[in-house]
Amino acid sequence: MRICLALSIVLLSFLACQSPDEAAKGSSSEKFIAPGNRAITESEAIQLAEQYLYEKGYTDVIPESLTLENANLGTDEFATSLEGVIKLRRNTLEPKALEARLYKKKTRWAVGFEYINKEDNIGRCVSMDTLGANIKVLEGQLRLDWLYNDQPQAVRYLEQEADEQAN
Repeated sequence: MRICLALSIVLLSFLACQSPDEAAKGSSSEKFIAPGNRAITESEAIQLAEQYLYEKGYTDVIPESLTLENANLGTDEFATSLEGVIKLRRNTLEPKALEARLYKKKTRWAVGFEYINKEDNIGRCVSMDTLGANIKVLEGQLRLDWLYNDQPQAVRYLEQEADEQAN
């Protein structure tokens, strides 16, 4: 009993002494898991993707928590400093998602975003599993009309790209 009490006091002391930066090291989107390990809804996927883009520096506002270590550079991104990451990403994507859709046999969410400098029917995709984990910005482009229609070609493209990134 005394050991449990002592451990509790030590743990509480440690948590109380953490700086705000240490407490916030992991971003909220990276830690998010739906309550009870249930699948997240479309609106939750959109909210999570929007938060992720903000945290990784793709919008017009760069968060103070962004570091080179937590930037999650893709294989198509080359930067040796935080300033380089910001130069590559800042204000490239609209902060609000267009739409979300399940793909890969309904095991992953694809959330589409338009570029700030609009491209006709072209955007980027934030992908995550149905629990809201394993979130990332996929490399390459996304045909935005795929988000609104049943077009299996885009699904195969996303599946192939996700498989290539996993390897």
